[in-house]
Amino acid sequence: MKKIVAALATIGATMLAFTPTADAQSLSSRVELPAASVGSIVSHYSNKEVSSTLLRPDAWIVSLGARLNTDCTMPGVLKERLDKTAELAIAYPLNPVLVTGGKTQSACPSEATAMKAGLVARGVVPWRIATDTTALSTVGNAQAANKLIRYGGVVVTSANHLPRALGTFNTYAPGKHWVGLPA
Repeated sequence: MKKIVAALATIGATMLAFTPTADAQSLSSRVELPAASVGSIVSHYSNKEVSSTLLRPDAWIVSLGARLNTDCTMPGVLKERLDKTAELAIAYPLNPVLVTGGKTQSACPSEATAMKAGLVARGVVPWRIATDTTALSTVGNAQAANKLIRYGGVVVTSANHLPRALGTFNTYAPGKHWVGLPA
């Protein structure tokens, strides 16, 4: 197992070594992505906390949910979180993704179920995405992550929610390495 993790880390480091120097034009010619998203993906590499955390293939990308609208559509805040999560997941293809959020509208699917569908629609392969459909709060999000994740990872949420979310993750998923990225 250690050899596999080391090999994946080497592959990830090699990919990272070539990507930061790429300009948006050359990156879009190698990877089929909408041109508008290429600049955003390249910009993640300038966030040293995020990039150093995600060099480890056992670090997760954790996207926090938000209450769906009564018509079961996603509110703008959740779409922004998914946009940022998808950009990160595409930029770091070796890291697993956790979407977490329970059923907050009785006639709708869980937030996590809707989020997974949203990430797949944004180009993230479904086998990389784990779902927690039980969490009804940030505490629940952290508790779900604590059960699944050994090392830690990058928590994606809204900028105004990020300080509280990181505090909650450090309290309810202690001893792990958590870094925040605002959507």
